[in-house]
Amino acid sequence: MEVLSSVFSLPRCGECGDFSLLFMEDNLKRKGCASTLRLLCEQCGWKHSFCTSRKQGKSFEVNRRIVYGMRTLGKGYAGARKFCTIMNMPPPPTEKAFLRNSRVIGRHMKAIAKETMKKAGEEVLSLKKDVNSSEGLPVNCGVSCDGTWQKRGYSSRNGCVTVVSMDTGKVLDVEALSQGCKQCERHEQMDKNSLEYQMWRADHNTCKSVELHNLRYTEFYGDGDSKSFSRIKNICQDAGILVEKKECISHVQKRVGTALRKLKRDNPSLGGRGKLTDSLIDKLQNYYGIAIRSNPEYIRLSENNLLQKCLLGKTQNQNESLNGMVWQRIPKEIYVGRETLELGLYDAVFYFNIGSISIIKLFQALGIPSGKYTEEGCRLQDQLRVNIAQHKSKATTKKRCKVIRGLKKQKDDHNKQTEGVSYGPGQF
Repeated sequence: MEVLSSVFSLPRCGECGDFSLLFMEDNLKRKGCASTLRLLCEQCGWKHSFCTSRKQGKSFEVNRRIVYGMRTLGKGYAGARKFCTIMNMPPPPTEKAFLRNSRVIGRHMKAIAKETMKKAGEEVLSLKKDVNSSEGLPVNCGVSCDGTWQKRGYSSRNGCVTVVSMDTGKVLDVEALSQGCKQCERHEQMDKNSLEYQMWRADHNTCKSVELHNLRYTEFYGDGDSKSFSRIKNICQDAGILVEKKECISHVQKRVGTALRKLKRDNPSLGGRGKLTDSLIDKLQNYYGIAIRSNPEYIRLSENNLLQKCLLGKTQNQNESLNGMVWQRIPKEIYVGRETLELGLYDAVFYFNIGSISIIKLFQALGIPSGKYTEEGCRLQDQLRVNIAQHKSKATTKKRCKVIRGLKKQKDDHNKQTEGVSYGPGQF
């Protein structure tokens, strides 16, 4: 305001030509971060008012931008207030208006995310159609399925399930899961056997791979941490469809490390210098074991029926990456409602599938001009993302990471042997 006041003190009044113009803010007409500014001539009383932001429907562009920005950072109304306070900006919209803007943005996010998933399904369809299908029939394909929860254990009230194509690495389907769903609460009193309830339930919480993409998920890549595959297998068997379980090679490697660490913990004599150290376990996990072949745990993890499922060498890394993006957008330390959960989930999906151009698409859907700096920032962000991915995929980078991890393990082993046990519940 001080800078603008100094600028507007120079022009003359449009009516009388006098230089005595006052520049002020009309606090009564301010709407969130959108201020109404007024020019007033002290000599003749001429005045002119204008807003600092364009109006988009019932809201203002700056308010929509700050709501979306806070949500992508995993913050809500309180975070927006703190940001505006630190930046010496007008306060954000009221909490009620903030939630209203969030709902509008969420609806457009969901539509864009579904559009990107539909296009991802079309890509898989074009790759697989000539291989394993007849005209008009569903196409068989492999997918990686994974669930993630806001908190560990059974205490979490929010989570989501993601389905990623093993052929393209793009998201095909997602489902937000919440124990606090308002729709479920509204339908709780309905007759569970009624046709209306059954139709709502089928539409509310069901994966529709055939209806949406004309794809049939016949290869299931999972981490083996839950009973989800057995339930899916039973459902598909009733429909005469055979679903084959495939293993994520990364999770199988983790099991090697977990089994050896458990063996070391149960048999302390195996640990120590020159024995089963953490650095050695890390090497065995990476190379899938070249020693300790007499260990029953190693034998169990080397059974043919397990290794047969790992022949294709596929992983769930893409699911883990998507999960991380979801929880970047949703605060894990506080409970959020289903609407906020879906907003973060669908924002992560369309960013995962198409990159930062998703931001420009969202602004177009909201009727907001993306602007020079937004477009340039999105372009640079996508380029940086590609550069980092290419750097991390280099053999030299992977080797260097393994060396650094091995040196860190060796240092930890040395510290444990030198200092002994330095922490333990009730041991000191």
